[in-house]
Amino acid sequence: FRGWLNLEAVVSDVIARHGLGSATDVIVGGDSAGGLATYWSADWWQQRLSPNTRFGVAPDSGFFLNTSAPGGEVWRKNLGWIVSQMNSTGSLDSSCRTAHLSNPSACAFPNVVLPHISAPVFVMQGQVDGVMDSITGSGKTVTGRNIAKAEILASVKAAVAARPSQNTAFLTMCDEHCGQWGADQNVSALHPAAVADYNVTIDGLTGKEAVAMWWNGLVGTQTARSAAPRMWIQTTEYPCATCCVGGSV
Repeated sequence: FRGWLNLEAVVSDVIARHGLGSATDVIVGGDSAGGLATYWSADWWQQRLSPNTRFGVAPDSGFFLNTSAPGGEVWRKNLGWIVSQMNSTGSLDSSCRTAHLSNPSACAFPNVVLPHISAPVFVMQGQVDGVMDSITGSGKTVTGRNIAKAEILASVKAAVAARPSQNTAFLTMCDEHCGQWGADQNVSALHPAAVADYNVTIDGLTGKEAVAMWWNGLVGTQTARSAAPRMWIQTTEYPCATCCVGGSV
């Protein structure tokens, strides 16, 4: 309930006492709910930093859908309740809120807010993320998951296309929620899907390498790249036995 106040206090302290205000490079990221909050606060972060700081955000598994699928109405009500109950409207992207004056809480959804974010965004997302099952009503059926996958893919593509010179995405076919930033992951009885997103390669690049390529192409804070970035997408149907064990299909 005090997440925004905590964020403001911590960032103010790190700028004042630990040199963040003079940082040359800053990437903000988060997983799941933290990924969702990364979309909300991207431009707020950029505005707090020096104009000379190269800045971008890379949220992992935070692209929660604003969907018309069977489970979507319940999800919209639940997320709307969170925004209202926790008084979070003020923490949503300000330019998005201005564009949605009649319903500012809609800016809680990444596909709504992303076109309004001026900071560069690298979307990390599993297209068959199990957390989306209840949101899209897909369950774990093959048909349902492929329908949900198509909606996630279309939503991310449309949102990224709003600023194609600086935004991109790495979309796997892993049945996993979070995991892009893992390291030295191994299959185990405790976590049999541990190798999932981290070991994926798409056109020869892992997610980590794709982030580096995106990052190294950004110049300054406000300057877009001269050439539009590509998107890294595994395009096979679900299920895919080899998508998340290294190598690309």
